[in-house]
Amino acid sequence: RDGSEYRVLSPIKRLLKLLVHFNAAGPEVEKMLSGTDGDMCAIAAEMAGRIGDPSFVPKLMDLLNKVFTWDGADRDDVASSASVALAKIGPAAIDPLTDAMTNAKFRRSRKWIAKALAGTGEVGISRLLKFTRTTNDKHLRTTMIEVLGMPANEVSAPIILSATRDAADDVREAIASSLAACGNPCIPILIRGLRDKDVRNIAGNALSRMSPSSPESSS
Repeated sequence: RDGSEYRVLSPIKRLLKLLVHFNAAGPEVEKMLSGTDGDMCAIAAEMAGRIGDPSFVPKLMDLLNKVFTWDGADRDDVASSASVALAKIGPAAIDPLTDAMTNAKFRRSRKWIAKALAGTGEVGISRLLKFTRTTNDKHLRTTMIEVLGMPANEVSAPIILSATRDAADDVREAIASSLAACGNPCIPILIRGLRDKDVRNIAGNALSRMSPSSPESSS
């Protein structure tokens, strides 16, 4: 891609943001989500997330799996944008994402599905944890653990900590790493977790990984 391509895309993105601001972008975004240009689809997915209309969910699900005519990195860019949008839309996306997780058609998109589920909040994270306990698919389970091991934040940390009460050891290890990477914002949450006998071990594990000299725990 050269600079001229980005100079063309940037005004389109600015125009769509303006239309979103005035609640007038829906029809245009709807059309763009069905397009064949990966860059335009990624922009449309971002705008769909800003709008938050549940009617976009089916087309965003299609984008998770859509094959374009260039290399895999670009396909991942589109899938990533669709994943973020589905997380922003939230509750209306949870059941379609859950169904897709075990659908062979979406096998190569599981990472993006898992990220979207985690981004929807408590229900989505609980669904991921349930998959780690029930699936016999090692690849799927590994994907779930990788996503659950991503750095938490002060919003997701209490949800993740609470949901790990009956998680397997490898899942608990991944989550301890996630909570430790959150750093200072998660310390009060972890300290409260020490008072709960069901999660105190994982809370303590996460706190012990926050070295006083590490960026996460420095003031």
